[in-house]
Amino acid sequence: KPIQCWIPQEFTRGWEEYAENYCWVANTYYASVPEEHLPAEHLRRKRMITYYQWAPIVLAVQALMFYLPCLIWRLFMNYSGFNVRKILQMATDANVVIPEALNKNIRFMARYMEGCIYRQREYRRGVGVRVKHCLAKCSCLCCGKRYGNFLVVLYFFIKVLYLLNVFGQLYIMEKFVGTTYTFFGFQVLRDLFNGIQWYQSSNFPRVTFCDLQAKKLGVNYHYTLQCVLPLNMFLEKIYVFLWFWHVLVSIVTLGSFVNWFFRMAFARRRLIFVRKYLKIMNVLKDTDKTTSRKFVENYLRIDGVFIFRLIAMNCGDIVAGDLACELWSIYRHKRLQELDDTKLETTDHRHVGFPGLNSNNGNNGDDNIV
Repeated sequence: KPIQCWIPQEFTRGWEEYAENYCWVANTYYASVPEEHLPAEHLRRKRMITYYQWAPIVLAVQALMFYLPCLIWRLFMNYSGFNVRKILQMATDANVVIPEALNKNIRFMARYMEGCIYRQREYRRGVGVRVKHCLAKCSCLCCGKRYGNFLVVLYFFIKVLYLLNVFGQLYIMEKFVGTTYTFFGFQVLRDLFNGIQWYQSSNFPRVTFCDLQAKKLGVNYHYTLQCVLPLNMFLEKIYVFLWFWHVLVSIVTLGSFVNWFFRMAFARRRLIFVRKYLKIMNVLKDTDKTTSRKFVENYLRIDGVFIFRLIAMNCGDIVAGDLACELWSIYRHKRLQELDDTKLETTDHRHVGFPGLNSNNGNNGDDNIV
């Protein structure tokens, strides 16, 4: 039974069940057993123990609150243009295949990431698009899929949600349990280490009191029942564990947030990270400094570097290095192609212009084409 009360002898079995159910629903209050007198009427309400009935529901809500940021991440991460789960799965598969098939899988991954990178670009033109970009720059809200940082902004937003969740739950647990101590987990441990017995501590008391009013033959009778709450013995262990677990999670999450912030917030650190893999694969020359900077800042952008970070952490540096090398080759090839197209367009304009100029001088255009 969740509650057992010490009842007067004149109570029948039915009265006993009624009294215990009443005390369970109406709440009980704490008073130290060794004290000779019960607290005054106005103090009893302040000492009410109100949490034990709702503990299962509150624990379920706490678990749901921890799952909520993860759910938001899974719902919105694909809006970045990158299918993070598929990319990491391909990287994991490439890490365990035979060496002969590794290059083929890396090339497939590179082509897939290239498609994701180009899906992030803004291809629309018009006044509305230009106005939107101007407003974003003026308001310092340059974040989103088209800016290449949607995934990173979402990731940091989820980290902030986890921090708010864990600090909020620490505060809610303090209010729910009704303790006056901010660090009630330490307070409970201090009571245990100092040898304070459970009946002397107001934290999760085992013995409480309940005021019952009964009417017999039109006369009101007032009873004060002494009740024992076996459930509090388990709730104490559960909430002390949860309190320390939340503190540990908050420290780890805060450390992770700071670590990822320094990894992703500074362009120089992003550039050094990608260049490291290009140098390891021996594909980066001393003359490629400007090109590699454009590769990181304009081609991969922040989300692309973030994906590389995830691949390196989950699948190892070998897969990350091979993928960086393949994307670097694709980028250089397309860059050279664009330069060749630009030269051809310039040459075509010159060839078109010469005959017209020469015809004005009375000469044949065919004599001046090189």
